[in-house]
Amino acid sequence: MIDKLKETLNQASEILKEQTSNIGDAIKEGSSTFSDAAKEKSQKLIDDWLKVFRRLEEYGFKITSFGLGVAISPSLEVELEGSAEKFTLERIKELMEENKDSTSLSSVLRTIKMTYETHSKISSQKYDIVLVKVLVKITPEIKVVLGEPKLHL
Repeated sequence: MIDKLKETLNQASEILKEQTSNIGDAIKEGSSTFSDAAKEKSQKLIDDWLKVFRRLEEYGFKITSFGLGVAISPSLEVELEGSAEKFTLERIKELMEENKDSTSLSSVLRTIKMTYETHSKISSQKYDIVLVKVLVKITPEIKVVLGEPKLHL
């Protein structure tokens, strides 16, 4: 389990490096300031994630909450809910294979898979729903919850 957590952290680190590099590239390509480049990168990041959310809806997740934060670095906060029957571990693995070319979508699917695998080590309890919360900013954050949380994520 620790190895999987390390792997996920390494992948998140790679995404951050890629995003930082893209901001640097935007500055080189003529953005007048670092702030302009950061805004452009944030907008591109948000646009890319909007495609991910549409794809997750196509697979059967329902967006239950959508928020946009406007600041120097805009952000999105999206909660999705899906039936655990539709998103079995086997189905998640199929979707991961189908979407291995999409870093963002793969991150969501990998986090769901890891949540299932980690949970199975402590309990055999089954849940009816899978909740996914994604906070998109320069460094995205993904949380997956099985069941209905009593405290806000």
